[in-house]
Order: sequence, then C-alpha cells, then structure tokens
Amino acid sequence: MTAQHLQKSMYVDNCVASVKSEADLTKFINESREIMALGKFELRGWQHNSFESLRNNCNESQNASPILQDIPVLGLLWNIERDTLKIDVRNDTQSESVKVTKRYILSKCHKIFDPIGITVPITLIPKILLQETWKIKANWDDVLPEEIAHKFEKWDRQLHQLNKLEISRWIQGHKNPKHIAARSRVAPLKSISISRLELLGCCIGLRLAKTICTDLEELGGIPVYYWSDSMNCLYWIKNDEQWATFVMNRVKEIRSGSEALQWNYVPGNLNPADLPSRGCSVNTLIARRWWEGPAWLTEEEELWPISNLYPGKNVVNAEKEKNQL
Repeated sequence: MTAQHLQKSMYVDNCVASVKSEADLTKFINESREIMALGKFELRGWQHNSFESLRNNCNESQNASPILQDIPVLGLLWNIERDTLKIDVRNDTQSESVKVTKRYILSKCHKIFDPIGITVPITLIPKILLQETWKIKANWDDVLPEEIAHKFEKWDRQLHQLNKLEISRWIQGHKNPKHIAARSRVAPLKSISISRLELLGCCIGLRLAKTICTDLEELGGIPVYYWSDSMNCLYWIKNDEQWATFVMNRVKEIRSGSEALQWNYVPGNLNPADLPSRGCSVNTLIARRWWEGPAWLTEEEELWPISNLYPGKNVVNAEKEKNQL
C-alpha cells in the first residue's frame, strides 16, 4: 500500500503526499524510506504540518529541513500553520525604467506559475493585451503604444499582492465549496459568436472535471454537476436535434462525457466563472472570493435555484438552419 501511495506521490524528484492521521504519517515516512533505500535513494528534507511527527521521526541534522512557515511545493507555497496554498511571488521584481514590449509582457505573464488556476482572472489581462499587440502587428521588441503599456504597468504593479491570495490545501468531507482547479482561454481573434464561445467554455469545464475526477478517484462515486449561465448552450446540450457542425461536435463531446441532467443554469451574477472570463485586479479577486462559489451550494439539492430555459430563438435556430442548408 505504501509503495502504491509513494508511486502516485512522486513528481520527478519530489514526493508530495497526504495522509489521514499521525499514525499514517509515521508509517508512510518509515516505510517509504525503506522502499527507496532498496534502490539506494534517500528521502530527506521532510516538511509537513505535524510538528510532533517531525521531531519524532526525522533526524534533524540529516533528513529534515528547518521548519518554515511557507514551504515551496511544486512551484507553489504551502503555509504549514494555516494549511493553505498560494502563488510564489517572492522573486517578482519591478523596474521603473523597463520598456514595455510584446516580449516583456509574455515573459512577465509566464513568471506566474499557477497549475491549479487560482489566478486565472488575473493572468487573463496580460493575455488580452498580448492579443492587442498582435492586432497592431507589433514586433517582439517594439515599444508598445502608451495605452497598452499603461494597462500592463497597472497590472504589473499589483502582482506583489498575490501573496495575500490563499486557498485551502485540503478538501473537507462535508459540504463546503472549495476551489480545486480552474482553466480559462482567451477568445480567438477570429470572429465567433458569444454563444459558441460559451459552448467552448462548457467543453473546457467538462475536460477539467474529468481530470479532477481521475485525480480524486480515491474518493470514489463523486456526484458531478455542471453549471452555465448560457441558456443557449444548455438548450443545445439538453435537446437531441441536428445542429450545425461546430455546435454538434461540441455537444457530442459534452454528451459523451456527461448526462444532460447534470447540466444546470446559474444566473450570471452568481456564476463564479464570470471573473475568469472577464479578468479583474488582485484586490477584486480577494474580495469576491470566487473560488468558494455561490452560498446556496451548501444547501440540499432540492433547495438549489431552478430556472426554466428561455434561449435566444434566433441564435438557436440559426445553428439549426445552417445544418439544413
């Protein structure tokens, strides 16, 4: 059992694992050392939020690192005391004299390492600005127009505040909405309808949910619900009709990975995905706490808001008519 746990917890030369109790922690530390020692590998630098086990099970001089409040874990920072995760911006530097170019915006944007998507509403902004540079056909090292440069500098000045943004590392067993992962994409420059973009968003959400369920397979039998504020998309998903090729292909993907009954409507003002689709400042993100979701998610399913679908007939029928021409 420990060998399987250890295998699933290895990321290159790092081991990141969770256990349920002090006893399980002691067992995992001792047995994983023995297993790795068979191949002449030494597991050291142990860090965890059980200080008692740290003292009892780790040799302070050889196998343990000094107890730190914020510990680097796979590119993120883990706060032991609060058991939270946050983005590592310790090495972020700002220069007053730097020239804002397309290359600089791209470089700065990708310095934010965020594999679980805590900051997607924030990182959307420089991606949109990069699109603007492509529209004006700027070269990589051209000094950008003042309007674009000003927007980027305003975004850049707030990045140090990301250290205030924290989410819980663990998921509790009772109803308590928590962020696990998020994804966002910038709309393509090619003209495409809002409803089609929203349908693409549904596909992205489905793929992300499948990944999460696979990673959390140990929990077993997790009920999954999908929410969208697009009545047009929900109408396409829930009705067995022949749509235009673009819509039909996305609906097929969605229906092959989920049931139509799993898809529900959420009003736009209550939709947590609204921020990642529009972008916002760090302070707005912290204040909105979008990763916790609407408050009614903690209620019984029977108390969730129910809405009849009233899609835009012109949009829906246009997709149907295209397939019949």
